[in-house]
Parts: sequence; structure tokens; C-alpha cells
Amino acid sequence: MSVAAGDTPAADTLNDPQGSGVARGQRDSSSTTTTTTEQPVMRIDAIAMVSGRRYEYHLSPVIVNSTVAADLISVRLRYSTTGAATITSTVIADMEVASKSAGGSQLTQGMTVGYSPTGNETVSVLLTVVRSGGTGTVGLVVAGTPAAPPVWDAATNACIASA
Repeated sequence: MSVAAGDTPAADTLNDPQGSGVARGQRDSSSTTTTTTEQPVMRIDAIAMVSGRRYEYHLSPVIVNSTVAADLISVRLRYSTTGAATITSTVIADMEVASKSAGGSQLTQGMTVGYSPTGNETVSVLLTVVRSGGTGTVGLVVAGTPAAPPVWDAATNACIASA
């Protein structure tokens, strides 16, 4: 089963078969192409976070590409505490990559960002892509790796949400 760009995994794919309470998303293929309009790739909703704890979002390396060499491709991680994260939600991590060749694909570095809620919160996280410089059509492809970042409770070193 694959997840279309911007989809939220169905509730049954979010259940943890081991019963640890970890919200899980889809690990199948997801891809999106765009120019200067930021596009959602994948979102994880309803991540329960407790006040006073530190959490970490971990994004595995992803594949980016462009139709033009030297285009700048931005991969962004956004979050919301007031419902589903969108392309206008707060950016908590942003990675910019220059395409090496027209039509070529390259693997990015991963991203890790910490977050400490000031109160108990329910968080939504969204992975997006946009061309931030140049003239081509850019894309982000995730195949067989997490398309949305796992979220870790740093105090207990427990994964509380993952793709």
C-alpha cells in the first residue's frame, strides 16, 4: 500500500502491533513534485506530548531531485498544536539542498530537532518540499524508509510516534 502526497495514514496503520502505544505512519513510497509552491509529503497527527519532557523529531535521509542543475530544494518539518499541520504551520527544521545535476537524484542528510512543550499538547507534524531557488521542478521521494519523522521522548528514550 502506498501513501499519496499529503495523505495522513489511516487509523489502522497508526496502531503499534507490539502494544507500546507508539503512533506509526506508513513506511511505503511517497513522493511529491513542485516548483515555488510548498507541497505536503506526509503528516502524522495526534502525537500526545507531556509538559516538562523533551522530545526529538528524527527525519531519516530522503531523496531529492530537480529537472535543473543547481536548483535549491528545501525540505521542511512543520508542526501544529492546534490541529492538523499545514504548509503554513510553524517550521521547526529546514534543510536546503542544491541539486547536483538536471534529472539526477541525491540523498540528503537526516535531521534531528528537539522540542519541549510548555504544557500537555497534542501535536501534528508535517514533512514538506519546495523549490527555494532556481527554475526547475523539484521533488522529494521516500521509498521504503520513514516518510515522516519518528518522535522520541528524550527522558525515557522511547519512540512515541513514527512513520
